[in-house]
Amino acid sequence: MAMWCCTVKLPSKLLPLLAGLALVVATACETEYEKHYDLASQLRKEERFTEAIEQYKLAAQADPDNPKPYYRMGSIYKGQGEHLKAAECYRKAIEVDPDYVDAYPELVKALRRCGELDEATKIANEALQKRVVKRSMEVATEIQEQLVEIEKARRGEPTDQPPPTAPEGDLAPETDATTSTAPAAGQP
Repeated sequence: MAMWCCTVKLPSKLLPLLAGLALVVATACETEYEKHYDLASQLRKEERFTEAIEQYKLAAQADPDNPKPYYRMGSIYKGQGEHLKAAECYRKAIEVDPDYVDAYPELVKALRRCGELDEATKIANEALQKRVVKRSMEVATEIQEQLVEIEKARRGEPTDQPPPTAPEGDLAPETDATTSTAPAAGQP
């Protein structure tokens, strides 16, 4: 199969215009995501959770490779006591980006809180083997603490499960899990 190669000589005046056009196109995609994500974050602060979830869903559609909208939806569901829905969101965040370290302990917590102890144990043990988790002592410790809570639940002992309230960390600044594990710190 023959391959054709062709070089096109463009006038030097066109090169900056083409570069600018490429930047505009790239920015337009990013802007759509940011528009929905930022609006969702604002709605979340205003405790308009249903609307926030809808905006996070639109942000996820605009940038399907970004785990943050799924993680934030999970935190809303978690705060509302809807742990199964929270688990689905955290699982999706991990599916989208297996290196999104903050989602691992949150997934384990959500599964534990909805009574899926075997699945929570399995996910916790798998997460502890991942390089991204091993690099974060804070996250690894949090997962190990969840394993202790799972064993308490198996024995019928009280666990750290709080009653359903507004989403936890709702007014906390948003962070990027690739640079920080702050959102997951200290939360049950």
